[in-house]
Amino acid sequence: MKTKQLSGVLTLMLLSACGGGSSTPPAITPPLTLAPCPATTLLPVTHVNASIATPTTWSAGNVYVVDSSINVNAALTIQPGAVVKLATGVPGGTLLTVGAAGTINANGTSTCGIVFTSLKDDSVGGDSNGDGAATTPLVGDWGKVVLNSSGSVFNYARFSYGGNFDSTLQIGGNMANSATITNSTFAHNNGWNSPTSNPWGALDASFGTSNTVITGNTFYDNKLPVSISGFFSMDDSNTFHDPATPATKNTYNGIFQTGNSAKPITGLITYAETEVPFVLAGYIDVPASSALTLGDNVVVKFRSAADSLSSSGTIVANATNRIVFTSYKDDAHGGDTNGDGAISTPAVGDWSGITLNANGSTFNKVELYYSGSTSGFGSKGLGIVNANATITNSIFAHNAGGNISLGTSPVGALNAWQATAGTVVTGNTFYDNSLPFVMSGKFSVDDSNVFHDPANAGVTNTYNAIFFWGNSANDFGSVTLAETEVPYALAGDLGIPAGITLTIGNNVAFKFYGSASQLRVLGTMSNAAGTGVVFTSIKDDTVKGDTNGDGAASAPANTDWNGIKDSVGNFITTMANSFFHQF
Repeated sequence: MKTKQLSGVLTLMLLSACGGGSSTPPAITPPLTLAPCPATTLLPVTHVNASIATPTTWSAGNVYVVDSSINVNAALTIQPGAVVKLATGVPGGTLLTVGAAGTINANGTSTCGIVFTSLKDDSVGGDSNGDGAATTPLVGDWGKVVLNSSGSVFNYARFSYGGNFDSTLQIGGNMANSATITNSTFAHNNGWNSPTSNPWGALDASFGTSNTVITGNTFYDNKLPVSISGFFSMDDSNTFHDPATPATKNTYNGIFQTGNSAKPITGLITYAETEVPFVLAGYIDVPASSALTLGDNVVVKFRSAADSLSSSGTIVANATNRIVFTSYKDDAHGGDTNGDGAISTPAVGDWSGITLNANGSTFNKVELYYSGSTSGFGSKGLGIVNANATITNSIFAHNAGGNISLGTSPVGALNAWQATAGTVVTGNTFYDNSLPFVMSGKFSVDDSNVFHDPANAGVTNTYNAIFFWGNSANDFGSVTLAETEVPYALAGDLGIPAGITLTIGNNVAFKFYGSASQLRVLGTMSNAAGTGVVFTSIKDDTVKGDTNGDGAASAPANTDWNGIKDSVGNFITTMANSFFHQF
């Protein structure tokens, strides 16, 4: 279990420990157990009603009440021990908006922080609205702090009861800017998570640019804690529960990212948070020259059936323990992220899939569940398109796949029918998928992959085979096919070109479907001496089980497939160590 600092602890005290902050945030260190600051006692109140046009300092030991929305168009420095309270009851919420010429430097310390809260919040700075205990603060009492310029710093700050409509601290609004948010606490704030619109967190960094830093913060009792863009990394230093009461988390307890063409994952980006999942909403791309690296034990969830991840750069998911890609409804991995308790359960096709369009991605000890929606890019789980990738020691389970209708290319949970030479698929486990694995003839497959649930050998896949889609582009290279648990299933016209040797391991079986399906041998087909190779119909359940997924509904017959032909089109009917069934 990871150890995180309990940052942004702003309990209540007298002000004696407070002083001015420096311009640079201190290094992230565990907070000290000292007297709390700012004070609960009644502090002097300064009302703020006008926008800030010249450099301004809000001092320790004071409450600054923002009575109506204002703009910050110059440098605003907020000292440790200062309290900012924002008026309630304003339609849309009271806003503190930093303009293009402004910044906020709210650089607290581990012993004395800075608070942004509701005017009704008497727990810090005392009863600033003079109503005694007549009112209590509520989520959404005030609007938000909007940063429409780069360079603001919030360190050891606390944001409470904000987000009248959506977020409480927003980097950029609809503009691309950066900020540094460290060691701060977001508690009792709103957020936005409509299934048909972009998610916004209490901390909304969905327009944050590459210089944005979000580290060492604590999020609890918010509707949605944090939303991000794909321009900056997220490490494992943030906390998503109340340190004093760990069961108090957030309604939608995850890091949410919106996908569209304006928000790709750009640069060398690392996602390493392990307490909560990353939730991808929409179509998210890793463009050329960019790379997304996922840390060990990271969980990535997809919010809807149309959501997908695509890469023209690289994705590196190389785990020591595991990395999980799954449905938003999957509470078994990363907890209850969609906030409905146990009302919904994950299902096949809950999200679209992952597509790799460039060489060099790595998936090792990855678990991929519940993908294959037809709403996205067509039933696959992990697709490799005109590229190579390394897929090792991974699990593909509960995923959809295309059917094996004649004239239609099969689609697999691992869909590698366009994968190029250099692709590696070893040591993986496939179970409870519609169709587990489709490959091209450009790479080898050994006998290390498993096609059943290791915990329950009776759970296999509907179409339990490794499938090929035959056309000239998919003709074999000089590769070895050695899988023995399931057959290789071939549809269409697949060839071994002149000068190419296809090496077939012992106990391998090939099944063909469609009367026109055939194997053209212009090169060499070599099978080692031993127990032999079987060529037969996909309806032949006596060879490696029910491959066409119909139980005993069909039986093999002559003319089920077109045969194996030599360079002049003659049928090959004998081959050492081989057995030919119906064709």
